[in-house]
Amino acid sequence: AKKLPAGPQNGPGNSDGLKKLLVMCAQTLGDLPDRKTRIAAIDKMWNKVHYEGGVLVIIESGSIAGHEIVQEARSHLIDNMKNSFVVAPCGHNAPCGLFRKAEGPMANSRRLEKPELDFFPRCSFPVRYERPHWAFTKGQDDGNQRTMVVESFNYIIVGKNVNQLPPALQAPRIIGTRV
Repeated sequence: AKKLPAGPQNGPGNSDGLKKLLVMCAQTLGDLPDRKTRIAAIDKMWNKVHYEGGVLVIIESGSIAGHEIVQEARSHLIDNMKNSFVVAPCGHNAPCGLFRKAEGPMANSRRLEKPELDFFPRCSFPVRYERPHWAFTKGQDDGNQRTMVVESFNYIIVGKNVNQLPPALQAPRIIGTRV
């Protein structure tokens, strides 16, 4: 089994000469204007990942658009980077069973009308947190109100130069829940 290195090391393909054990991109790819720009950003981040067990983490919103972006990144890395392995939320490089492309003559119009039909179910994860009172009252209250918010996110963790999960993580896992 390959072990993670003690720390960032010098390596090729990195402008500052250092590779990172963890490269994270959160809520950013969805703001880029098109697929070509997103793929270029993913490639640039992948080149920053340490070549012996570093990981790239991509997090997007729990919406259908966020799911599409995460699946786009997953497909690109699996198809184009031979040293990539999906670590989470599902530890394999097989096609995602939760992502179906719209097919048939009405696919584009159907997708615009009911995009949720392309995803069964969507792979998103809820997070619950307390929003501070000043974030939604503009300081106009006494601060005694509590507001709990539930939002969801999609994510993927891709490892570089690893080819399987540790045995303890190779069992089936729950990958989504309803809130």
